[in-house]
Amino acid sequence: MNIDHVPIYLSIYPSTSSTTVPTLIALNLHSRDRSAKVAVGKREMASSSSSIRTTVHESLPYIDPEPTPSQLSAAQSLIDAELATLPPPSPPSYTYTPQYPALLTTEHDRIASGAPPTPGIDLSRYEAQTSSSPDAASLERAYAAHSYLSSRASHLALLERYGKNAWLVSNWAAEAELAALERELAAAKRDIDLVNLDRRRAQDAVAAEVRALQEAWRGGVGRVLETEVAAEGVRREILERRRLGAEKGGEDLTSR
Repeated sequence: MNIDHVPIYLSIYPSTSSTTVPTLIALNLHSRDRSAKVAVGKREMASSSSSIRTTVHESLPYIDPEPTPSQLSAAQSLIDAELATLPPPSPPSYTYTPQYPALLTTEHDRIASGAPPTPGIDLSRYEAQTSSSPDAASLERAYAAHSYLSSRASHLALLERYGKNAWLVSNWAAEAELAALERELAAAKRDIDLVNLDRRRAQDAVAAEVRALQEAWRGGVGRVLETEVAAEGVRREILERRRLGAEKGGEDLTSR
């Protein structure tokens, strides 16, 4: 039974509303929870984050009333009890072995052996040299330091001259992209509002017909019940007359 038909069921069978309706809601929602559980795989469907309000698909929200909180809680308890009996999904078993380059593997082995860390990059090579020794090593270090400092000075000059404009241009591009995204968001919200408005109009247009069909269905079910009750009464009357006829025939045979 669809959850949209619960109010009609309540109006016909009011005595079963405390137990049957939550069961019907749970059956309707449990099938959806099970399909969602298959789709997510590793996710635990019985967790507290799962709720009926995020699972119910309201087909006719502007016509059918929503289930009461007591019915929703009762249905959720039935779903949780059913899911608790199911085995949890087992994640796929696999082993991952990282593959590192030979240089990095050698460095890992060296660290694992307890060797002292390497000094890293010698930053003194990029500092201004103050030594006056004329050897080739000092000249090489001085040339490297001079090249680095000259390049850094050129970069700083370019940054001072063009950095502000480049930053402003990047901000303008980011603002333009943000404005485009906001326009898309506004258009999407407008489309959603139009769809909801069309949905409301469509449901309002057929609300009277749906209610008439519900009344006809309710009357049909009532007539079926009345027919079954009448048929049961006729069957009992037939059995009673047969019993009386059998008793009367027995008394006639005894009197003879």
